Amino acid sequence: MKIAIVTDWLNSKGGAEKVTQHIAEIYPEADIYTSIYKAENFPAFKNRKVYTSFINKLPFAHKLHFLYLFIMPYAFENMNFDDYDLVINSNWACSKGIITNVNTKHIIYMHNPTRYIWDDCHKYLAQYNVPKFIKFLAKPFLSKLRNWDFVASQRNDGIICNSSAVQKRIKKYYHLEAKVINPAFEDRKIKIKEKKENYYLAGGRLIPYKQFELIVRAFNQNQKNLKIYGKGRLLEKLKKINTNPNTEFLGYVDNKTHQSLLENAKGFLFPQKDDFGIVAAESIQHGCPVIAYKKGGVVDIIKDKENGIFFDEQNVESLNRAIGKFEKMKFSSKEIAKSSQQFTKQEFQSKIKAYIDNLLDEA
Repeated sequence: MKIAIVTDWLNSKGGAEKVTQHIAEIYPEADIYTSIYKAENFPAFKNRKVYTSFINKLPFAHKLHFLYLFIMPYAFENMNFDDYDLVINSNWACSKGIITNVNTKHIIYMHNPTRYIWDDCHKYLAQYNVPKFIKFLAKPFLSKLRNWDFVASQRNDGIICNSSAVQKRIKKYYHLEAKVINPAFEDRKIKIKEKKENYYLAGGRLIPYKQFELIVRAFNQNQKNLKIYGKGRLLEKLKKINTNPNTEFLGYVDNKTHQSLLENAKGFLFPQKDDFGIVAAESIQHGCPVIAYKKGGVVDIIKDKENGIFFDEQNVESLNRAIGKFEKMKFSSKEIAKSSQQFTKQEFQSKIKAYIDNLLDEA
């Protein structure tokens, strides 16, 4: 059987890209297709055949891929999968629009209905620092892209998604049923520590919807110890608005440092509405409780007062109230770590393979 794995772009590594890598490990002979590929960021694909679209050669594609969103549908529709028996699509934007023949099974692992054009489109337009006339011109384009995206979503033989929250969005926007298979964290040897250090932790890609500005403003007010790791276009702004001498910006951290930070933190802050939230799963894997905004995929991960707590509104007052409650509670690091077992890579890969095998057997 000849297999291809397709994904929207591979220029930086985040949760969705980890899922793509975990799927690729199940099918080591599969070819990989994407619009943009920055090879040095994906050593795991060093010995794989990776095919890219013409967008990969365009100016600034590796850094500002969103500039080419308007031509990505064309790029994916012109990829040829006639020689493949099975195509597995790790999708969050335009890759769902590939066209396969009637004999090729196309299965989508959908991280979210395209965030830029559905429920978060107004927020995205507001957050991007571009002139108002560009935002105005973008609106009719997004309307057309929405129509294309709906049609493209129907071109599949089965859909898997990463959380119950995304399952609901797929039903609402695409009128399709999806099977939930939660993503996995990396398997690691973990030191579970009951005695924690006196700091809170937050981190990841420093981009607007992740709500790092909310965290910084909350800690400006409460003056507690905070460590933020990660890179992104918000870093300098976050440093400028910070007035808390106990807030530390760590920048990029390697895997070993990241692990140590999670093992020792008293709590991890997760204030965004995310499709799933693999970093929250990694936190409980390390026995670190999570303070999370009660929306999105994180509700599949956090059990209130067992491995973390929720807050209800994305504002400073709500987050600080949750932190106040959190500090009066006691958590068992070992019990928190046990609650993460459903998110192991072995569990994820076995469920993915079983779903695909079952679909192929029905053909």
